[in-house]
This record gives sequence, C-alpha cells and structure tokens, in this order.
Amino acid sequence: QRLAQSLSDAGQLDEAIRRLHEGRALAAALPDDRVEALTATILATTLTKAGRPAEAIRLLEPSLAVMRESGSDDYVATVLTALGGAAERLGDLPTAQRHFRHALDLRAKRGGPREQEARARLAAVESRLTASPPAP
Repeated sequence: QRLAQSLSDAGQLDEAIRRLHEGRALAAALPDDRVEALTATILATTLTKAGRPAEAIRLLEPSLAVMRESGSDDYVATVLTALGGAAERLGDLPTAQRHFRHALDLRAKRGGPREQEARARLAAVESRLTASPPAP
C-alpha cells in the first residue's frame, strides 16, 4: 500500500493502480476484511485521481459497509472522504458535500490535522455549490 501511495503521489498512477490491484488480491486472502477494504479505498482514491471516479465508487460502497461494521470512525471517515472525492470528480457536488460533511463529523470527534483536512474539503465543495447556479 505504501509503495502504491508513493507511486500515486509521484503521478505514476497506472503503476500505482496495478500494484494496488495486486495488493487487493493478496488482502482478500486474509481473514480481516478491513485490510482489503482499506486497500480498495486507496485504490479508489488513485482511480479517482486517474479520472476513473465511477469505478472508484463501485469499490468504495462495499468498503464503507465493511468499515461501518468494524466500528472504526477513522476508517469510515477515510472511505467517506474517498467517496466525496469521487462524487466531486463526477460533478455531483451535493453528494460530495454529504460525504465530506459526514466525514468531518467523524473526524471532529478526535480533532487534529485530519479534521482540518475534512473541514477544508467540505468548505471547498460548499463554496463551489454556492457559486454554481441552481439546476433548472
């Protein structure tokens, strides 16, 4: 996961996606569903970055269910942030706003830099919504 994240950060998206698919297949063999769900979330974030947000959403929906079952607000917020990013990339700002708001609610319980990041993502989407003319 870390190598793929580094590749993604360096703009080598195709290689990152390939490695994340490999990592996800390995994670599926583990008894802990959270590992596969987290790997799928990182893959989905990279897919969104590569301009494939619809594919990302298909990966994230089952990951969200797994993370909700895990009881980890942090993991749920991570998936919600990825869903918000994919929705935003698709131009579905109301859905992005909903996901980012829920992620912020979860992040605010602990505070710190992740809360600030969630707050900034939500503010950016809300600013775009305010600036956009209403749909006919």
